[in-house]
Amino acid sequence: MWFKYPLIVLILFFATIFQFSLLPYFSIAGYTPNLLFIIFFLVIFFENKGKYETIIFMAFVCSIFLDITTISYFGISFIILLLIFGLEKAFSYLSKSGQEKISIYYFLAIFSLFFILYHLIGYFVSFFFKFDTGFSFSYMVLIGLLYNIIFAGIGFYLYKLVIYKKDTNQLKLL
Repeated sequence: MWFKYPLIVLILFFATIFQFSLLPYFSIAGYTPNLLFIIFFLVIFFENKGKYETIIFMAFVCSIFLDITTISYFGISFIILLLIFGLEKAFSYLSKSGQEKISIYYFLAIFSLFFILYHLIGYFVSFFFKFDTGFSFSYMVLIGLLYNIIFAGIGFYLYKLVIYKKDTNQLKLL
């Protein structure tokens, strides 16, 4: 599967181009969906246990594109994405797993929680290091959350339809 890593780079590159060239024309209250975060969260949500090298590579590539397109210091996005990854894995380990993890309601609740957490961490980092990262925590985050939930829901169904393969090696009882 040598083509997996170049494919990740290409998908994230085109998502970045789409996010910063076309989506600003469809902004709501000045907010556009964060496609890079949505794609990253979809992968960490559906990724199997033990496949962490793909997620770390994806966090690195996502952070490069996020850091290029924002005014923050280089590497801040990588740390934030790794924190989100670790917290999501800890949360999924502590919560119930199984069939409800594949539910759209569970996904949107977890996505909302980590989207707000992503902005809180970014705001804290910008406040702590005394530079403007573009992160703010106001009612605009909630508007952005609603806008991102639409794209995340669409991405959830597309990812589930195209990429996610459910384990069917289970004995079926009548």
